[in-house]
Amino acid sequence: PIEVKSSNYRTHKSIDAFCEKYSSRILNKYLIYTKDSSAKAVTEHRISIAHYPIVNIILGKQRATKIGRGTSGYHFEVLPAELQHTLRDYTLNGGALMLSGSYILSELWHSPIATQDDRDFAEKVLKVRFGGGMASRSGKVRTQPSRLSRKKMAFTFNTQPSEAVYPVESPEVVQPADKRAFTILRYDESQESAAVAYDGAYHSIVVGFPLETITDDKERGKFIESALDYLINRQQN
Repeated sequence: PIEVKSSNYRTHKSIDAFCEKYSSRILNKYLIYTKDSSAKAVTEHRISIAHYPIVNIILGKQRATKIGRGTSGYHFEVLPAELQHTLRDYTLNGGALMLSGSYILSELWHSPIATQDDRDFAEKVLKVRFGGGMASRSGKVRTQPSRLSRKKMAFTFNTQPSEAVYPVESPEVVQPADKRAFTILRYDESQESAAVAYDGAYHSIVVGFPLETITDDKERGKFIESALDYLINRQQN
């Protein structure tokens, strides 16, 4: 898994917990920072993700932000152009992707620094498009029977201040942008698509809220397990 971060912290609960729970399936973990050399280590191929069959991008509540008076422009892009290029090349070679976060698509569509290239990356590589924000107040989600899993699952992600995990204020509607892309999760209240998987030359999953905010450990584990199985099976077939 790769976590994209905007701070100087060198560890993070979400990626550490993910790696602890799925240690048997994980080779290496990386934290990359959008303004320092660790991001460049991936985008400049000093860390080659091509060696790994699956890459999990943990974006949390990352979004482009101005610092101080804003004279230095925007910092902390969700998916900088260099990282987009790296991920595009990775999928062209059959690599599988999983991305989760609160502002993945809204940033690619409506950030002050968003470009048409950003939207093209979402639709042509991630195979998704932005369907709107504020998709759920309760955080209740259920699975949509699909090629990923026929099992019925229902769980809740955190939307309120909590000592256990940060709240999700604006979960996103993630819509399929390809005939081989399909909804795998729906928000209970709106019935809008909460996550989309792609089954083509490579496999990918994009989730419109941070997976680490799912409040029940067992349910979070079951969903991530099914997602990893889907991505891994594509690599083995």
